[in-house]
Amino acid sequence: MLQHILAACALALTRARITPQWQVVGRGHGVTTRARVDAASQLCAVYAEARVNASVAALMAVVLDLERYRDWDETLVETREWTTDDGRQIIYQRFKQPWPVRDRELVLRRTEVRDAP
Repeated sequence: MLQHILAACALALTRARITPQWQVVGRGHGVTTRARVDAASQLCAVYAEARVNASVAALMAVVLDLERYRDWDETLVETREWTTDDGRQIIYQRFKQPWPVRDRELVLRRTEVRDAP
C-alpha cells in the first residue's frame, strides 16, 4: 500500500507542476488521486477519493479507533490521546515518512456531535 502511495505522490509531483488546477495523476484499487501546485506556497497538494460502501458512523469508528489505527496505516509510529480539564479530547499522532519526505505530526481536537435519533 505504501508503495502505491509513494508512486502516486512521485507522479503527482511531476504532473502537478503543469497546472494549478487539480489533475488526475493516478487510478487504482478503487482510489482516484489528484494533485495540483498550490499557488501561494508552490507546494504540491495531493488528495485521493474513493467510494466506500459503509455509513459515515462505520467509517468514523475505524478512523477514530486508535488501538487499531496501525492495522491500516503502517506509517503511524506514535499516538497519544487525552482529555483536557475542560473536557476537550486531544489526539497526537506521529507518522514516519520515507525519504525525502519529513516525518509528520498531527494534533487533533475531537468533537462529536450526534443528531437525536
